[in-house]
Amino acid sequence: MFRYFTLASVVLVLALPAFAAEPLPKKVAVLVGVDEYDKSQLGNFQFAGRDAVVLGIELENFGFTTTVLTTDMIAERQPTKKNILAALKKASDGLTKQDVILFHFSGQGFQLNGSDEAYLCPRDGKPDDAKSMIAVSELLTIFERAGAGNSFLLLDACRTDPDPTRGRGIDRSLLTVGSGLGVLLACTKNEKCYETPEAKHGLFTYAILKGLRGEAKDHSGKVTWDSLAAYVRETVPVVAEKMMNGRKQRSQLIANLVGPAFVFVPSESPKSR
Repeated sequence: MFRYFTLASVVLVLALPAFAAEPLPKKVAVLVGVDEYDKSQLGNFQFAGRDAVVLGIELENFGFTTTVLTTDMIAERQPTKKNILAALKKASDGLTKQDVILFHFSGQGFQLNGSDEAYLCPRDGKPDDAKSMIAVSELLTIFERAGAGNSFLLLDACRTDPDPTRGRGIDRSLLTVGSGLGVLLACTKNEKCYETPEAKHGLFTYAILKGLRGEAKDHSGKVTWDSLAAYVRETVPVVAEKMMNGRKQRSQLIANLVGPAFVFVPSESPKSR
């Protein structure tokens, strides 16, 4: 009798439908800060690494899994082209339409004259060798193929350029983004991105941090991609005027997003401050 009951129970259990719990959406971020460059003709920065580290901590507070690469880290976390692309590949593997991926870059960026391509310069990049840098179009392709529902690029680049004949800033007209992609650029074409000892950040990243900490709340008390992008675009020119003695820096938004805005900070989040 005991044996019969056990076998019948097994058959009954196997016959029941499986109700597996839905996996939680993934939120991943790769954050890069390049304070020092291998090529002496490229200017170094004070706060690019700090931009990446502090923003990474902020995003972790809201459930993101982060990978940070800066010039004061171990070899595997140096912001070289190889390491940056490897980190992006690892972060984007296995993503679904329920997931979100974010990439933040603080450092040198170029819009080379006579080229229809914009580049980010890793630590080992050479400003006159396009193959040593990371094309923004290459990043857009990586994110389009990743399959995430939302992909965000925050590019705090183009701060200085050793060649005065080169265009500064990234020309938004040259960037075409696919569905589900949002790009926020720190400055417009022919402008620089500034960093300031007063804030100890690049002005663009400083505005992002202030927004995530509550300044970018929408009417319902949430910080969404839409409210954050609007806040950054409004704040950066004001902060540049105040902290940089009247200099201009205006952020740009390029987006092709569908559906409700992604929520970084819920309205009742205890992390909001």
